[in-house]
Amino acid sequence: MPKTPRAAPVANFDGALPTYDDLPPVPNQNARCAWGVFGPNDEVGALNLSTPRRRLEALRTVRLGQVINLSPPLNQPQVSQRPGSSPQADDHHE
Repeated sequence: MPKTPRAAPVANFDGALPTYDDLPPVPNQNARCAWGVFGPNDEVGALNLSTPRRRLEALRTVRLGQVINLSPPLNQPQVSQRPGSSPQADDHHE
């Protein structure tokens, strides 16, 4: 199976991320949107922050080499991952 080409990370990203309050508001919601932080044509979002240098820095913190699966089981109902929230509240969309 051929690999799907992935968009290249933003080459000129200077690393200055906006605060949540600096993000543009989402119309008709009490939320903000991070679309466009890495440019109008970005397709990988925060993966732009995963640079070779940062991956090497992270690798230097490894002590045991133990792998921990953080993926939820695909055969289970989706439940909220946020402490203190209810699945019903998370499932509500207007």
